[in-house]
This record gives sequence, C-alpha cells and structure tokens, in this order.
Amino acid sequence: MLDTIANKQNDNNLDVFIKAVIYTADHINKFDRFTTLENLETYLTSINQNANVLTLDLFPDDVSISHVPTIKNTSKLFSTKISFKVTPQTEAIQSVLKKYNNKEVFIVLQKNETQHLYGTSKEPLLLTYSELHNTAHGKIKGYNVSISGKTIEEVRYINIGDFNIIERLLSSPLSGGL
Repeated sequence: MLDTIANKQNDNNLDVFIKAVIYTADHINKFDRFTTLENLETYLTSINQNANVLTLDLFPDDVSISHVPTIKNTSKLFSTKISFKVTPQTEAIQSVLKKYNNKEVFIVLQKNETQHLYGTSKEPLLLTYSELHNTAHGKIKGYNVSISGKTIEEVRYINIGDFNIIERLLSSPLSGGL
C-alpha cells in the first residue's frame, strides 16, 4: 500500500496550538480509551455549571508537548508532558490557577483545523503551575503551567465545535475579565 501525505503550509494554516480547554476530571462523565468518539464529544459539549473548565488562548510558539510511548509488560504506556506560559502575572490569574493546581485534569488543545485530547477522566493528568519571574527586560513574566502524567490513552482527535462551553459557564469566576 502506498500512502501519501501532502504537507500544507500557508499563513492561514500554521500548525500550532492556539487554544486550550482544561477540564477537571471529577465533574465529567467517566470516559476512557474505549469510549466512542460520538459519546466523548457529547460529554464534552454538555458541560454544566458544576464543572470546572478553564479556557486559555495560547502563545503559538510557546506550547511544549511530549507524548512519548514506552512498552511496559507488553502494554503501551504514554508519558505526557504539556507546558505553556500564562500572562500577565496578576492576582486574578493566580487565583484561577490555584483552583486547578494539583488537580487531576484532561486537556483539549486546538489547532486551526484539529483538536487533540490528552488524558481521560479515568486516566487524568496532573496540572501544576509556578510563577515565572524573568529579570530580563522584555521577557515574559507570568506563570508556567505544566500538565503531566502517564496514561495508556493515545492522543485522540476530536471535534467539539468552537468550545461553546463559555456561554454555558458565564457564571464562573473566569467570566470576570481576566
């Protein structure tokens, strides 16, 4: 079988992550690698106000992702580490990050044409953050966010629309104009 991949590159389709949606695993229907794509998309688009969901616009050249497979006892295990920066360094942003710090989460990262799910509600990843104090003039000051863990789940490509969960969660602390 002959397979061909034609790379697309133009100003309208840069292959970078532009948005992240982070879900705490405890308020979402339990799903794992066996959950159908249709059911998974239903779970993620029917979020209610009890769920903790954080949406972030990302600096496209600042996202670091490592999703490395290893074989352990004839099973494939993925070590996942995702990191990015959040600015500015304000009390309001720190307050939101504290709410998610050391929590089990899963994350959807969005590119222009694709959405990538890392982790599941049954095999969540751990979110941590730290302050970023760069003393050099013109360098980023804010927070480093890291999401990491081990899972047997490969990255899943999903399609949950334009993350319209914001409209359903307007009463959340995130609507306070960070």
